[in-house]
Amino acid sequence: MKKVEKLGFIVQEVVAPYIIDYANLKMEEFWIVSVVEVVVTSDYSYVDIFVTSQNNQKKLPAYLSDIWGKIRTVIGKEINTRKIPIVRFRLPKIKNDTKNITDLINEISKEYGLN
Repeated sequence: MKKVEKLGFIVQEVVAPYIIDYANLKMEEFWIVSVVEVVVTSDYSYVDIFVTSQNNQKKLPAYLSDIWGKIRTVIGKEINTRKIPIVRFRLPKIKNDTKNITDLINEISKEYGLN
C-alpha cells in the first residue's frame, strides 16, 4: 500500500466524526451521512472526501464546504504530514458502489431475524 493511500485511511478516520457531527446539524435535510472514501493526491496537495446522504445528496458537498478550513486544521493538528492538503468534498462517481444505509440495515435485520 502506498503512503498516500495510508494517509487517506488515516484522514478518513480522523475527520469523519467532524463531518458527521456537522451534517447532523441538518439531519432533517440529509438524514444519515456517510464518509465513503478519502483520496489524497500523489503530491499531497488535495484530499478528496467522498460523502453520501440518504436525502438531498447533491446538496451535501456544498453544505460541507463551509467546514473545509476546519477539517484542514484538524488534519494539520492530528496527522504529521509534510504538507497539509486542501480539502474538497465530492460525491461518489458511481452510485452503485455505495449502498443505501437503509438497505444495509434491512439486509442485516432479515439475516438475523431482527425487527
